[in-house]
Amino acid sequence: KLSDVRAIGQVQFSQGIAVVRQPLTAAIAWNGEKITVERATAQDLTASGVISVNTTKSNLPEITDLNLNAQAKNYILQELPLKLPNGIALAGKVDFGGQITGKLPEPNLIGEIRLRDLQVNQFAFDSVLTGNIESVRGRGFNLNVTGSKDRIALNLDANNRPNFFNVRWKDSVATGQAQGDNLTAKVDNFPLKILNLKTPANTLIGTGAV
Repeated sequence: KLSDVRAIGQVQFSQGIAVVRQPLTAAIAWNGEKITVERATAQDLTASGVISVNTTKSNLPEITDLNLNAQAKNYILQELPLKLPNGIALAGKVDFGGQITGKLPEPNLIGEIRLRDLQVNQFAFDSVLTGNIESVRGRGFNLNVTGSKDRIALNLDANNRPNFFNVRWKDSVATGQAQGDNLTAKVDNFPLKILNLKTPANTLIGTGAV
C-alpha cells in the first residue's frame, strides 16, 4: 500500500500538482502520510514545506492539506485560486511571496504581492502595484496594493461581501464601508463614459453616449 511506502529522493513531475500548473522538480521525503518538500522548483516558482495526503479514501491519493512557503513570478491572475465577487473579471500577472496553506481547491494565501498590468473589468491600473494579500477560508479576503498613483484597498467578509474598500484610479476615488446589510459608498470624479450609457433613440437631443 502507498501508506506503507517510505521514500526519499528527487522527483520530476511532467505536469503541475496542486496550485502549481507547470512541470516541476522537487527534493522530497514521503512517510506514508505526508510529503516533506525540501525544495521544489518550476518555471518562475520555488517552494518548500509539507503536503498532507490521504491514501485511504480511494485508489487515488488525495491532497488534504498544504503548508508551503512559496515564491512565484508571472502567475496569470485568472488562474489564482481566489473566489471573487460576481461580475469581477481580472487580467494581468502577479508575483507572490509568502505562505500557501489549507485545503484545495481554495487554499489560504498570505504574503506580499506584486501586480503587473492589472485590469479589473475595463479599468486598467498602474503598470505595477505592490503590497499585501491575505485570503483565508472562513475569515475573508484582504488586499492592499499601491502604485505610482493608483491604489486598491479591499476587505471582503467570509461570505465574499465587501466590508470596506478604498480605490484610487487615475483621478477617480471610490470608498465604501459596510454598515450592517448596507454598504455606504462615496465616489469622486468618476468618468461616466466608462459606464457606456446610451441615450434613447427617440429624444430631442438625438442618439449618442453619455
